[in-house]
Amino acid sequence: MVVLGFECLESTAFNGISTNLVMYMETVLHGSNLASASNVTMWFGTSYLTPIFGAIIADAFWGNYNTILVSLTIYLLGMILVTFSAFMPAATVLAASSVFSAQTVAFVGLYLVAIGSGGVRSSLLPFGAEQFDDDNATDRESKGSFFSWFYLCVDFGPIVSGLFIVWIQEKVSWGLGFGISTACLALAFAAFVLATPMYRPVSGHVQAVRPHRAPRIRRAPKILGIY
Repeated sequence: MVVLGFECLESTAFNGISTNLVMYMETVLHGSNLASASNVTMWFGTSYLTPIFGAIIADAFWGNYNTILVSLTIYLLGMILVTFSAFMPAATVLAASSVFSAQTVAFVGLYLVAIGSGGVRSSLLPFGAEQFDDDNATDRESKGSFFSWFYLCVDFGPIVSGLFIVWIQEKVSWGLGFGISTACLALAFAAFVLATPMYRPVSGHVQAVRPHRAPRIRRAPKILGIY
């Protein structure tokens, strides 16, 4: 299923950036250990806070499909900036201004990732659940399996990033390691958009057109808990 493959790729992309982030800030951006750890902690906190706002936006305004689509655009832009920062010398200054330094590009990218990932995480699981018809016995059974597989896919990213992407970052190139993560998200983005005709209509409308009013409050602790 597209949603499960999407989650595998998104989880790999996010963890490919986050797993080794303190080391990146120390060795490439030349930050102190204390400052790097503090910056990463603040970024993680932001990343885990943004799904709350993403859920509100999806439930009250845009619907799950549109929220995922807009968030993916922001998410991918952030990933590209983080990857680009790995190819810039840390002291690079363009036009006599530090606005374009590698540190600035990296932090702008990271917080775009935090915003974009929040929208995706808050909406992807309920969007996947909406693809099943609760009035159909087979779909109800498949829906239970979907949740189990989804949580398994969440764990896919940390495993892949911890075993392979981190090694590439430290032994080969930070840019290549981040580039692989960015490519994973770009592939997820493309697959999600191309699969749009396959998605189940909700209340007589395609999900992209009319938001589905679901009781998200009861589901929010579960959605946020997996991250």
